[in-house]
Amino acid sequence: MVVKRAALAALVLAGGWLAAPAYAEPRGEPPSSMMGGFGRPLFLEHLFRPELVMRHQGALGLTPEQKSAIAALIKEAQERLAPLQWDLDAKSEAVAKLVDASKVDVDPALAASAQVIAVEGQIKQEHLRLLLKIKNVLTPEQQQKLSELRPERGGGPDRHRRPALDRPEPTG
Repeated sequence: MVVKRAALAALVLAGGWLAAPAYAEPRGEPPSSMMGGFGRPLFLEHLFRPELVMRHQGALGLTPEQKSAIAALIKEAQERLAPLQWDLDAKSEAVAKLVDASKVDVDPALAASAQVIAVEGQIKQEHLRLLLKIKNVLTPEQQQKLSELRPERGGGPDRHRRPALDRPEPTG
Protein backbone atom coordinates (compact mmCIF):
# COMPACT_ATOMS: atom_id res chain seq x y z
CA MET A 1 0.00 0.00 0.00
CA VAL A 2 2.85 2.40 0.90
CA VAL A 3 4.63 1.54 -2.35
CA LYS A 4 1.43 2.20 -4.31
CA ARG A 5 1.04 5.60 -2.62
CA ALA A 6 4.66 6.55 -3.30
CA ALA A 7 4.34 5.52 -6.94
CA LEU A 8 1.09 7.43 -7.25
CA ALA A 9 2.65 10.52 -5.66
CA ALA A 10 5.53 10.36 -8.14
CA LEU A 11 3.08 10.04 -11.01
CA VAL A 12 1.02 12.98 -9.79
CA LEU A 13 4.13 15.14 -9.49
CA ALA A 14 5.11 14.12 -12.98
CA GLY A 15 1.55 14.84 -14.06
CA GLY A 16 2.11 18.45 -13.06
CA TRP A 17 5.14 18.53 -15.29
CA LEU A 18 3.13 16.94 -18.07
CA ALA A 19 0.35 19.45 -17.99
CA ALA A 20 2.40 22.61 -17.57
CA PRO A 21 2.66 23.64 -21.24
CA ALA A 22 -1.06 23.41 -21.71
CA TYR A 23 -1.59 26.05 -19.04
CA ALA A 24 1.30 28.41 -19.60
CA GLU A 25 -0.49 31.70 -18.88
CA PRO A 26 -0.67 32.60 -15.19
CA ARG A 27 -4.13 33.32 -13.89
CA GLY A 28 -5.12 36.94 -14.24
CA GLU A 29 -2.07 37.82 -16.33
CA PRO A 30 -2.26 39.08 -19.89
CA PRO A 31 -1.12 36.63 -22.58
CA SER A 32 2.65 36.62 -22.90
CA SER A 33 2.85 36.56 -26.68
CA MET A 34 4.19 39.75 -28.18
CA MET A 35 1.69 39.35 -31.01
CA GLY A 36 -1.28 39.88 -28.72
CA GLY A 37 -1.33 36.30 -27.54
CA PHE A 38 -3.90 33.63 -27.47
CA GLY A 39 -5.38 32.68 -24.17
CA ARG A 40 -5.84 29.18 -22.98
CA PRO A 41 -8.52 27.36 -24.98
CA LEU A 42 -11.92 27.68 -23.33
CA PHE A 43 -12.62 23.95 -23.57
CA LEU A 44 -9.90 23.27 -21.01
CA GLU A 45 -12.13 24.62 -18.25
CA HIS A 46 -14.17 21.42 -18.63
CA LEU A 47 -11.17 19.17 -17.96
CA PHE A 48 -9.28 18.33 -14.77
CA ARG A 49 -5.56 18.12 -14.16
CA PRO A 50 -4.35 15.00 -12.36
CA GLU A 51 -3.06 17.02 -9.39
CA LEU A 52 -6.51 18.47 -8.74
CA VAL A 53 -8.12 15.04 -8.88
CA MET A 54 -5.56 13.51 -6.53
CA ARG A 55 -5.64 16.50 -4.16
CA HIS A 56 -9.38 16.05 -3.70
CA GLN A 57 -9.63 12.28 -4.00
CA GLY A 58 -11.25 11.94 -0.57
CA ALA A 59 -13.87 14.60 -1.23
CA LEU A 60 -14.56 13.00 -4.61
CA GLY A 61 -14.87 9.53 -3.16
CA LEU A 62 -12.53 8.05 -5.76
CA THR A 63 -12.70 4.29 -5.83
CA PRO A 64 -9.53 2.19 -5.80
CA GLU A 65 -10.33 1.31 -9.42
CA GLN A 66 -10.50 4.99 -10.39
CA LYS A 67 -7.21 5.72 -8.60
CA SER A 68 -5.52 2.83 -10.41
CA ALA A 69 -6.98 3.87 -13.75
CA ILE A 70 -5.78 7.47 -13.36
CA ALA A 71 -2.32 6.34 -12.24
CA ALA A 72 -2.13 4.07 -15.31
CA LEU A 73 -3.19 6.94 -17.59
CA ILE A 74 -0.49 9.19 -16.16
CA LYS A 75 2.13 6.47 -16.62
CA GLU A 76 1.04 5.89 -20.22
CA ALA A 77 1.21 9.61 -20.91
CA GLN A 78 4.71 9.83 -19.43
CA GLU A 79 5.84 6.97 -21.64
CA ARG A 80 4.55 8.78 -24.74
CA LEU A 81 5.84 12.17 -23.63
CA ALA A 82 9.40 11.27 -22.65
CA PRO A 83 10.61 10.67 -26.24
CA LEU A 84 8.78 13.79 -27.40
CA GLN A 85 10.53 15.86 -24.73
CA TRP A 86 13.92 14.54 -25.84
CA ASP A 87 13.06 15.37 -29.44
CA LEU A 88 11.85 18.84 -28.45
CA ASP A 89 15.04 19.57 -26.55
CA ALA A 90 17.24 18.44 -29.45
CA LYS A 91 15.27 20.46 -32.00
CA SER A 92 15.23 23.51 -29.71
CA GLU A 93 18.99 23.28 -29.33
CA ALA A 94 19.36 23.25 -33.11
CA VAL A 95 17.20 26.38 -33.43
CA ALA A 96 19.18 28.09 -30.67
CA LYS A 97 22.39 27.52 -32.63
CA LEU A 98 20.80 29.00 -35.76
CA VAL A 99 19.52 32.12 -34.05
CA ASP A 100 22.67 32.67 -31.99
CA ALA A 101 24.51 34.09 -35.01
CA SER A 102 24.79 37.86 -35.31
CA LYS A 103 23.01 37.56 -38.68
CA VAL A 104 20.29 34.93 -38.76
CA ASP A 105 19.61 33.01 -41.96
CA VAL A 106 15.83 33.37 -41.74
CA ASP A 107 14.62 30.48 -43.90
CA PRO A 108 16.64 27.72 -42.18
CA ALA A 109 15.76 29.21 -38.77
CA LEU A 110 12.06 29.17 -39.65
CA ALA A 111 12.27 25.63 -41.00
CA ALA A 112 14.00 24.40 -37.86
CA SER A 113 11.57 26.24 -35.59
CA ALA A 114 8.65 24.70 -37.49
CA GLN A 115 9.96 21.32 -36.33
CA VAL A 116 10.00 22.56 -32.73
CA ILE A 117 6.45 23.85 -33.06
CA ALA A 118 5.30 20.51 -34.50
CA VAL A 119 6.73 18.59 -31.54
CA GLU A 120 5.15 21.09 -29.13
CA GLY A 121 1.83 20.37 -30.82
CA GLN A 122 2.32 16.65 -30.28
CA ILE A 123 3.10 17.25 -26.63
CA LYS A 124 -0.02 19.36 -26.17
CA GLN A 125 -2.07 16.68 -27.88
CA GLU A 126 -0.72 14.08 -25.45
CA HIS A 127 -1.57 16.36 -22.51
CA LEU A 128 -5.08 16.78 -23.86
CA ARG A 129 -5.42 13.02 -24.37
CA LEU A 130 -4.53 12.53 -20.69
CA LEU A 131 -7.04 15.13 -19.49
CA LEU A 132 -9.81 13.68 -21.65
CA LYS A 133 -9.16 10.16 -20.40
CA ILE A 134 -9.07 11.31 -16.78
CA LYS A 135 -12.43 13.00 -17.23
CA ASN A 136 -13.85 9.76 -18.64
CA VAL A 137 -12.79 7.91 -15.47
CA LEU A 138 -14.77 10.31 -13.29
CA THR A 139 -18.50 10.17 -12.71
CA PRO A 140 -20.63 13.22 -13.60
CA GLU A 141 -21.03 13.88 -9.88
CA GLN A 142 -17.26 13.81 -9.34
CA GLN A 143 -16.76 16.14 -12.29
CA GLN A 144 -19.28 18.58 -10.81
CA LYS A 145 -17.56 18.40 -7.43
CA LEU A 146 -14.17 19.11 -9.04
CA SER A 147 -15.61 22.11 -10.84
CA GLU A 148 -16.80 23.45 -7.49
CA LEU A 149 -13.48 22.72 -5.79
CA ARG A 150 -11.39 24.77 -8.19
CA PRO A 151 -10.06 27.83 -6.36
CA GLU A 152 -11.23 30.17 -9.14
CA ARG A 153 -14.79 28.91 -8.80
CA GLY A 154 -15.17 30.21 -5.27
CA GLY A 155 -16.80 33.49 -6.25
CA GLY A 156 -13.83 35.63 -5.19
CA PRO A 157 -12.68 38.84 -6.88
CA ASP A 158 -11.73 36.97 -10.07
CA ARG A 159 -15.16 35.37 -10.55
CA HIS A 160 -15.86 37.50 -13.64
CA ARG A 161 -12.70 36.38 -15.42
CA ARG A 162 -12.47 33.40 -17.70
CA PRO A 163 -11.58 30.60 -15.29
CA ALA A 164 -8.05 29.23 -15.33
CA LEU A 165 -7.48 25.53 -15.04
CA ASP A 166 -6.55 24.41 -11.58
CA ARG A 167 -3.53 26.66 -11.25
CA PRO A 168 -2.68 27.61 -7.71
CA GLU A 169 -2.91 31.23 -6.70
CA PRO A 170 0.38 33.11 -7.10
CA THR A 171 2.27 33.45 -3.83
CA GLY A 172 4.59 36.16 -2.76
